[in-house]
Amino acid sequence: MNISCSKSSLKRIGAKLRHGESLTPEEECCFSEFRLGHRNIIEQFRMRARQHLKKKDHLFASRIKKRQTIICKLQDRFSTMDLTRMQDIAGCRIFFPSIKDLVAFRATFLRLKLRNVKRISEEGQYDYISKPNPVTGYRGIHDVFQEMPTGLKGEIRAKIEVQYRTWVQHAWATALEIWDNYYQHGAKFGREQPDVQQFFLLVSELFWRYLDNGKASPKLDISAKKLFADIRRYDEQLQVLDKFVSIYNSKIRPPARSKVKIVPHKPQSLVLQRSIDVETSKPQRLIVKQTNWNELEENLFKNERTEQGFDFVFVCTDQYARTYNNYLNNPAQFLKYLRRALDLCREDAVGLFGRPDRFYQALDVVR
Repeated sequence: MNISCSKSSLKRIGAKLRHGESLTPEEECCFSEFRLGHRNIIEQFRMRARQHLKKKDHLFASRIKKRQTIICKLQDRFSTMDLTRMQDIAGCRIFFPSIKDLVAFRATFLRLKLRNVKRISEEGQYDYISKPNPVTGYRGIHDVFQEMPTGLKGEIRAKIEVQYRTWVQHAWATALEIWDNYYQHGAKFGREQPDVQQFFLLVSELFWRYLDNGKASPKLDISAKKLFADIRRYDEQLQVLDKFVSIYNSKIRPPARSKVKIVPHKPQSLVLQRSIDVETSKPQRLIVKQTNWNELEENLFKNERTEQGFDFVFVCTDQYARTYNNYLNNPAQFLKYLRRALDLCREDAVGLFGRPDRFYQALDVVR
């Protein structure tokens, strides 16, 4: 990573952010330069991945982690991480319609020769398909890559986390993020109240059985009857579906701090479109600006510090409304998958239940 600030400076910045201390203007510039310094590794992965994504419903998306998300991760009471060791400031996601497609692409991708980059995660280390997160139910596979050393003293090497997900897994995962955008309890990280966490865990199992895989997970080998009944019971207690439908219908507003600017970044060689403002159907204002890396470097980080109430995220994707629907607070795909999976689960337990009208009524809005 070619940046002017030193590793020791970044460690001091990370320590200040962890303790809630303000940064000096010079430290702000260093922090911004460090984040943007991940652009080269993102571009390399974007170009190589797209060469091997052959199907229309295989998509690649990348992002530079939001400032506030970096701070939250540094402040996590279970973390002693310093800023230079964070693995997912640069991140990309690759989406597939099936587990079979996911596994096949990943096997091909890992055989590619990536210039000056090596994988630093062990095989199976972040395989949350074989071993889903036992608290949240998260599924997907991650690989972590890092730039090769150049031999320079005190060098900073960029890292990138690659996430492979099916569209079903993505809908479930972004539903947790949307939930957290509204309720700020940390369901994504397993810090929600236990009943809410268990609801999402059961829905993850429901999706896995009826939309992704067709088999029960070894650690959650319960009958279709019990799975259906437990999801219904938790929802009656917590009203999760009604809350998601209210979010979908924009009947409740997210906190002001959830407003976000999405900035799709494009390589310099592409012709740039005029910047546009988009008013979404949601109560927040989403501002989308298409720009190149140079414009990001010159203007955007300064604006991020001065425009109160906004958190910038820098993404590269052809379909940001689909790949980053969590920033739009749009749970439509999650609700559609949930209705489909519940129908299949109910058929599996045929004769055991009458149709639970209220339970299904909430889902009718997106059918």
